[in-house]
Amino acid sequence: MVFLGVGCNVNRRLRLLSLDKRRDYSAERTVMLNKGKALQHGSLSVDYSDANSLLHKLLHACSVIAVGRPHLFYFRRCLKAANRLRSNKAILTAPALQELTWWESQLEKSDEHGLIEGRVNGVVQAMP
Repeated sequence: MVFLGVGCNVNRRLRLLSLDKRRDYSAERTVMLNKGKALQHGSLSVDYSDANSLLHKLLHACSVIAVGRPHLFYFRRCLKAANRLRSNKAILTAPALQELTWWESQLEKSDEHGLIEGRVNGVVQAMP
C-alpha cells in the first residue's frame, strides 16, 4: 500500500519511499545539477526555485530515510544565503553538493532499507 509516495512493508515493518517518488526526486536532482553553472572552489550556481523544490521533496523523503535531515544542513544553508542576497540563484557549496551525492545513493537503495515502524528520523519512539 502506497500513500503520498510512502509505502509500507508490513512483513518487515518498514516504511519505504515508492519507486516513482525515488525516480522523480533523483531525476529532479540530476536536472538541477546539470542546468547549474560551475563556479570557483567547486561551487555551483543553480536556479533558486529548482533548489527549493528539491529541498522540500527531500524533506518529505526524510520521513522514511534514517538520518536524512542532517544530510540537508549545508543545502538548506545555501538556500537561506540566497534569500538574504535577494537573488534568483542559489550557490551550492562543495559540502552541499556532497550532501546531494549522499542523497542520490540513498534514493538508489531506499528499497533495500527503510525506516522501521516506531522510529522517527532513526530514533526509537515510545510505542503505545
